[in-house]
Amino acid sequence: MFAYVDETGNTGKNIFDSAQPDFFTGALITKTDFDVLHGKRLHSIALRAGVPALHASVVGVGPIEKAASDVLRLLKKVDARFFISRVEKKYLLATKVYDVFFDSGENPADLVVCL
Repeated sequence: MFAYVDETGNTGKNIFDSAQPDFFTGALITKTDFDVLHGKRLHSIALRAGVPALHASVVGVGPIEKAASDVLRLLKKVDARFFISRVEKKYLLATKVYDVFFDSGENPADLVVCL
């Protein structure tokens, strides 16, 4: 099992950034090493779309749109799965405060810090 993970919305200490109220994590999950077995194919798909790599924050949506149907076919071929998580950051602070005060005895790592 292989998981390729990326995230967005990490604003560091500026947790209440109104422009990014959520934190997302996404994972592509495959049964085999996707990079080793299909990396060259994905690279050729990107080149046909006119870009060296398919990274929307770098190349924009246009090339991604051009490559989408080929990428989808490849992902279906390898039976890829996706996992997406979303955290509303307005609730994160309360969770962290709770962990500090109430989870220290439950979590052995916190116990070391408390000693």
